[in-house]
Amino acid sequence: MKKSVTLPAIFFLTTVSAAQAHDTSTIHSLLDKSADAVTAKNWVAGAGAASDLVETEGLTPLQTAMAQNNLCIHMTQLQRFGGALDACDAAVAYAPEAWAVYVNRGNLLYAMGKRGAAKADYAKAKTLNPTEPAVD
Repeated sequence: MKKSVTLPAIFFLTTVSAAQAHDTSTIHSLLDKSADAVTAKNWVAGAGAASDLVETEGLTPLQTAMAQNNLCIHMTQLQRFGGALDACDAAVAYAPEAWAVYVNRGNLLYAMGKRGAAKADYAKAKTLNPTEPAVD
C-alpha cells in the first residue's frame, strides 16, 4: 500500500497580456484549475488540468514552464515519479531562473530518495532567491 505524503508545493505566477497567448481565457482557466487543485489536494484533477494546459497551443515559454511546474507538483503527489521528473525537467528548461521550479523538482527528487540531487536543487533555488523563506 502506498503511503500518501503531501510535499510543499511552490507556484510561480505572472500576468499575461492578450498578445502573449493564443487563448488567454483557456490558459488562465486551466492554470486556475491546476492551482486550485493543489490547494484542495485534488491531485488527479490538477494533473488533468495541468496536462491539458501543457498540450494547449500558443503558450509562451513562461506559460509552458508554469504548466509543467504544476504538472510536476501533481504527478509528484500521485507518486508518478517518471512523469513528474519529465515535467519538472521541462519546467526548469523553460524557466531556468525561476527558483520555484527547483524547489518543486527538489521535492520530487527527495521523494524519490535522491537526497543529493534534491539538495542541489534546493541550493540552486536559494542562489536564485536568497531571501525567500520557502527555500530554507
